[in-house]
Amino acid sequence: MAQARAKNLLSVGLAERLRQTRERAGLSQLELSRQAGLGKMTASDIEAGRRNQVNVGIGTVERLARVLNVPASFLAYGEEATHALHIKDWMAPGFDPLKMVRELATQVNGSGGHIEQSYKYLDAMDADNWCAFTKQARYASFIEGVPIKRAAEALGKECAGRALDVIGLGVGTGRHEARLVGDLIDAGYQDLRLFLLDISQPLLSVASKQAAETLADHPSIPLCAIHGNFHQLPSYAHLFAGSSRRCRVFCMFGYTFGNLDNEIRFLRSSLTFSEPGDLLFLDVALAYAPAEDHAAVMKADPALAQTLSGDFQRRQEEFNIGPIRRYTIGLQDIHFSRHLDTRSCVVPGSYALDMRATVKLKSGESKQFSVAYVKRYDAEKLARLLDEEGWELAHGWKYGEDYFMLCMLRRKR
Repeated sequence: MAQARAKNLLSVGLAERLRQTRERAGLSQLELSRQAGLGKMTASDIEAGRRNQVNVGIGTVERLARVLNVPASFLAYGEEATHALHIKDWMAPGFDPLKMVRELATQVNGSGGHIEQSYKYLDAMDADNWCAFTKQARYASFIEGVPIKRAAEALGKECAGRALDVIGLGVGTGRHEARLVGDLIDAGYQDLRLFLLDISQPLLSVASKQAAETLADHPSIPLCAIHGNFHQLPSYAHLFAGSSRRCRVFCMFGYTFGNLDNEIRFLRSSLTFSEPGDLLFLDVALAYAPAEDHAAVMKADPALAQTLSGDFQRRQEEFNIGPIRRYTIGLQDIHFSRHLDTRSCVVPGSYALDMRATVKLKSGESKQFSVAYVKRYDAEKLARLLDEEGWELAHGWKYGEDYFMLCMLRRKR
């Protein structure tokens, strides 16, 4: 019975459908066979007609279909998908969120120091606080103000005639990535793949839902949600394997780049596998005054001048001190404050808002943590340094009264 089912599964045209779908996914025959857990010549044999209806089983077709993110019925029969978009979920190798939670708990109960940004998104309550912060009126206006449509237009011209892979790094709620893909679809792009990566499983679920709603009418577009840490990106870069046909577009929206401890080290390590022609979107905040003029910065920057609304400050504070409040043993009180830092910034002309939490314990002991590090950049000096690192500025769009900029960078040859 099983053999008869395997025989009936295949229809004329399997070889061609497999070839076209594989090439669209940017995979070699060998890589497809490997990811499907099959013999290394399986895809090659099927496409060449060396494996016929008798010796290709339903399990083989289903494995190939899962890797290619298409229904097995399409691969076997050529049937169009009639159901909702299928999201491929993937756990990055070596990623251990429970270990990170234990590390966070150990750190907040230590003597103080800097809490790396990634740790603040692990807890479900932290994710909920982040979502609440993104809905705050001022921050929501920043989100809506990002010129995504102009970016999509420029991207369409840059990658004309090539398939697109949009790779979101630290996607949060996925709002920008979904808008970008939606605008690309509206412009006529169909050969797209969307990858969403985040360290927070709750946020990744939100982002996946956002993307699925955007792609609901386009179920053939692959969507892969990756639970992982973008600091470990090279260890699973094979997921984004490029080809001459595909244009890879890495995205760091939501001012994520400016939260990094060392932006240049990130480019050199996490994006070490990038290739000439790859694109990178960075959403950054700009300096309100020259970094060397401390008095002018303190007066002009709303966060330092204390001119932000009470609601904005409260939500920002709640998100940033949430982990300390939940994991500190013997906590009595927390004081949140913002400070100007120009010494730790690796990008010339930039300064940072160093957000600190002074913790007082019931034992009487006090300690201090740096809970957020938000950079503000000089646009020209940032572009010059990135160019020296091999990423040339292809386009830059200022918005938000010219205090924010969306950059489209191209990996140089």
